Amino acid sequence: MRSRSSVRRAAAFAAVGAAAVAAVVIGSTPALAEPETRPESAYALAGAGLINLGPLAKVESPDGKPVKESVVGIPNVADTISGGVLSSEARAGYAAASVTDLKVATLLKAGVIRTKCENGRGRVEIVDGQLLGTPLPEVTIGGTTLDLGIVRASIGEEKRNADGSITVTGVSVSVLPGGLPDVTGNLLQGVVNTAGTDSAARPLLSQVTDLLGLPEVTLPQLTAPGRAVQTLTIGSATCGTVDDDEVVVDEEESTDEYTDEDAYEDEDAGDHHAVRYEPRAHEAEEAPEPEIVEYSLPVTG
Repeated sequence: MRSRSSVRRAAAFAAVGAAAVAAVVIGSTPALAEPETRPESAYALAGAGLINLGPLAKVESPDGKPVKESVVGIPNVADTISGGVLSSEARAGYAAASVTDLKVATLLKAGVIRTKCENGRGRVEIVDGQLLGTPLPEVTIGGTTLDLGIVRASIGEEKRNADGSITVTGVSVSVLPGGLPDVTGNLLQGVVNTAGTDSAARPLLSQVTDLLGLPEVTLPQLTAPGRAVQTLTIGSATCGTVDDDEVVVDEEESTDEYTDEDAYEDEDAGDHHAVRYEPRAHEAEEAPEPEIVEYSLPVTG
């Protein structure tokens, strides 16, 4: 018969051995990999300068699952900006944004502007678009620029991001992209003085305010040379690439294609299902009201 001390020593050795085995097992268990964060995102409209708004209908899909957002209309600001339906969606390898019935005073109008990024490729489609009366291209792949002097528009611009994804900008409009000059040709800093009869700023200021449907204003945001008086971004979509087995199929309604009075077929896509731009009541919201920069105008005799 073993003594009590022998039993205690055996039990102690067994406990130490079990702890050592447990330590080996625990230490050898591989750490769980963190889920990959996808880059897909999109928004329909944003503005900065005299009128600040958005981004409206913004979505992100970090897990690659389908996500959508729609807002109905843009609150009119001095009859400046109005729109129909603003929609965005994103999922693994895909992002898109669209704006219907857009009108920006006398500056810009379009029946539809649709921006799409799919598996690392961008595409912009425009229906009945005009900038200062100049027709906008119906389809743009790879980017183009329309320079009308007082207004400049980049269409379909693509930017490669550090993570390998690309961001496609539908239409980016800059009003007076070089800033507002004074009589000597230098950019005015701070408040614009329109009192002088020889001021070169006055006619330009009148043109800008007419384009945007605003009264003559001060421009306190012009604090650096070359800053545009107003910028508008209509449609932005960011996407990465996916393998065929990673594609997430969205079984719900998609904005890949649309039918209404205006319709198109994506020549690059194999499926041609049709969808109307009619937001469902549970997902459509009113857009937040844009902000107009405070203005004041010196009264001159």
